[in-house]
Amino acid sequence: MNLKKSLTEAISIAKKATQKLAEKRNLKIKDIVKIPEFQKLLVMEESVVEKMKASMKEEGFKSGHEIHVWKHEGQYILIDGHTRLFSWESLGNKTIPCIVHYFATMEEAKEFAIKEQVNRRNLSGQALLEAVQNFNFEKGKGNVSGEKGKASEIIAKQIGVSAKTVEKTRVVLKEGTPDQLEAIKKDELSMNQVFNQIVEKRKSEKAEK
Repeated sequence: MNLKKSLTEAISIAKKATQKLAEKRNLKIKDIVKIPEFQKLLVMEESVVEKMKASMKEEGFKSGHEIHVWKHEGQYILIDGHTRLFSWESLGNKTIPCIVHYFATMEEAKEFAIKEQVNRRNLSGQALLEAVQNFNFEKGKGNVSGEKGKASEIIAKQIGVSAKTVEKTRVVLKEGTPDQLEAIKKDELSMNQVFNQIVEKRKSEKAEK
């Protein structure tokens, strides 16, 4: 095994071994911080918010559905549960059940958040655009898990889709028109439909040359 790789893995294991375990706590909502890095990962859908508010009003905040926060530099940063927090706060609540995590890096926190969100629901077109757009593919920077390999394959694994879907999404982000991107966000067109439109446009432009 490569010595450098072995050392990197050993350091990673050591960090995780010494990392403080997550703990359940009730936090004041005003003390929870929202930042773009996590707000952009998935879309808060109005229909989901209304259903969640109705459920919370009737049944309260269900055990096992705590929001996830990352304690970082003295702040409680919301990494997963934006819809739950918004819905619960809109009902007049001042505190909320949380699971507090002590990740070493932003990358670790982001990887956890994506996995949590993907495990609960399929990514919508807009959510897929934002999830893929969030990663930096240059020089392997999209790799937040420490794995080696093609960035699109690693990211696909993290967000629960195929590598082909990630690659198509990258093409759409790069070459799609504002109207096409808006159509995806409104569920008027699928990612695949827009990708096919781009491919046809390429063929047409090539034929004209």
